[in-house]
Amino acid sequence: MKELSFLSQLKKLKTDLPGMTHKERLEHIWTYYKWLIPVFLVFVMLVSIVISCVTNLNTVKMMAGISVNVNLSEEAEKYLQEDYREVLGLTSKKQKVVFTETKIENLVTATDYMESYYALMSLLALCSNKEVDYLILDDEGIRVLMVQGAFRNLTDVYTEEELDALKDLVVYKEDKETKEQIPIALDITDTPFIQQNTSSKKNVFFSFVSNSPRLEETKALYQYLLDWKPAAE
Repeated sequence: MKELSFLSQLKKLKTDLPGMTHKERLEHIWTYYKWLIPVFLVFVMLVSIVISCVTNLNTVKMMAGISVNVNLSEEAEKYLQEDYREVLGLTSKKQKVVFTETKIENLVTATDYMESYYALMSLLALCSNKEVDYLILDDEGIRVLMVQGAFRNLTDVYTEEELDALKDLVVYKEDKETKEQIPIALDITDTPFIQQNTSSKKNVFFSFVSNSPRLEETKALYQYLLDWKPAAE
């Protein structure tokens, strides 16, 4: 029997999954397609590295964030991108502040599994290459990316006193070996920025990306988000 090409395998996977239960999909992917996972991850990372190298020859990324499953208004995106450029006093076009959106909803159960999976792999590649500093995400994003180790331990960012002041907002994950509760995100659901800039009824969180080299800058960005006020009419 002739072996299917990589792309043919991906197309076949997309036709195989509809109609299966959650458990059946996991078993099917693991049994027949698990080899695709490392191959695709390496491919995405290589593409990301090439794009990053080409881009970085001409630009300096001052700050970058991605919203995961959280649709923000145009005003909110402008606040995190164009307006923040002004706050930083950037005048050169080579200095960039970037904000984008992506979706990884229903990663296993959705009929568009591959699309969500591609989005996740691309996001992880960007995070590992230090291209992203922070994430604004919902419960599903927290659940998926927590497993991937995408979040920075907030003790690397905040002092013990600062974390204590934020304790009602902190989201924790348990270390499997030590059983220690590790702070990984801040709940921003009830902030004016989120309440007035998204129609989502889900909880929304702010996290520092594990590989980001710009911790203090991202910490300042978080405060900037809290300071948001509606544009004067």
